[in-house]
Amino acid sequence: DGTAPLWIASQMGHSEVVRVMLLRGADRDAARNDGTTALLKAANKGYNDVIEELLKFSPTLGILKNGTSALHAAVLSGNIKTVALLLEAGADPALRNKANELPAELTKNERILHLLRSKEGPGKNEFGSILDR
Repeated sequence: DGTAPLWIASQMGHSEVVRVMLLRGADRDAARNDGTTALLKAANKGYNDVIEELLKFSPTLGILKNGTSALHAAVLSGNIKTVALLLEAGADPALRNKANELPAELTKNERILHLLRSKEGPGKNEFGSILDR
């Protein structure tokens, strides 16, 4: 299935192993055959220590070849700190996944919705209007 050691270490929450692998040249954006990267998996699991290590190496924050993003995965995990880490790193809350869904459309958690709303930028746009519904 194309699983790389970095992906496995991220899935297991081993931030020290992730750090060493990245320092030794592991591909921060290596993906399994299904398009899932180490960052997306760590975001899905809420492994914030792993995410912090990965973010030091500027992984892709946009839509991956599997049609979703780490921010979508973080929102689905319900972990507000994970969502905050990705937003602070520059993840775009206005990106739609392959199902044409914004991250905000994947949760009813008011704290996460508030956090996403705070990163929407100036003025009203499609993203803001969805959050205000």
